[in-house]
Amino acid sequence: VPEVPDTALEKVEALMRKREFEAFVEAVPSELPALFLYDAVVPVRMELRLVRDRLKNGWCEGCCVRSRYYRSITAVKGDLHLIAANCLKYNEADSPLAAEAKALEEEVDQLFEEKEEEVGRARRQLKEAETEAKEEMEEAVRAWQAERAALEACVAETKRVAAEKVTALEAAKEKEVREVKEAKEKEEEKKELVEEKEELER
Repeated sequence: VPEVPDTALEKVEALMRKREFEAFVEAVPSELPALFLYDAVVPVRMELRLVRDRLKNGWCEGCCVRSRYYRSITAVKGDLHLIAANCLKYNEADSPLAAEAKALEEEVDQLFEEKEEEVGRARRQLKEAETEAKEEMEEAVRAWQAERAALEACVAETKRVAAEKVTALEAAKEKEVREVKEAKEKEEEKKELVEEKEELER
């Protein structure tokens, strides 16, 4: 789940189109004589266009791709708040620019609170999906193990029955051989008795 939703870029661009925030679109022209102290008061510059450009870095039209610069909505929100903070630091608290900066802060908070909720919801859904997939996999493994155990039991039973049959056949064969041998011995004894009788009669 990308931590920066694909709607973040269009929301920042929407801020840029608002007339009340037009002072925050471009970098402050500190080269102007009236703003010669700006860089001394504001060490880290920030403007809406730079945030937009950072979001567009690596952006794929029509698909959701994580920005290469921003790794979280918190980072996007931080840069947007920095714009307002810089303005409030440099300008008088009751100036029109300060009022616009406060309005920007409020809109950013409202805007990205929704985005954070979206990310949180997406993360929960992902976690639930992962848990469900894990449970399904575990169930499939258990079913496979049960099937394998049943198959092994079936093979073992087949081997046992086959072994019993082999043993029975061998016993029957031995009995048959023994009976044939006994019958032959009796036949020979009978023949000898007949021969002895004939000998006595002579």
